[in-house]
Amino acid sequence: MSNETKSHLIAVLLTHGQVKLAECVDVSASEISKKINGDNGWTLEQLAKAFDFVGAQVIPGDETIAVVKRDELIALRTLARKSLQGDGE
Repeated sequence: MSNETKSHLIAVLLTHGQVKLAECVDVSASEISKKINGDNGWTLEQLAKAFDFVGAQVIPGDETIAVVKRDELIALRTLARKSLQGDGE
């Protein structure tokens, strides 16, 4: 895993803070710190709970898939909807 990927994943996992993430996966805040620093591994169940908590999705590494930020996706949907409604509506 590249350092950039690791940094991005850590930032996503800590979106709501270390304490709330710890509560979500049923461990202490110091245990989350150890997991984030790589001193203590994650169980698959803990990782799945953490991803669910922050709303992350696992996307396979297929070149036909593009990742779009949520606010950009909402903007694109809004523009598409307005375009389909036409100018008069």
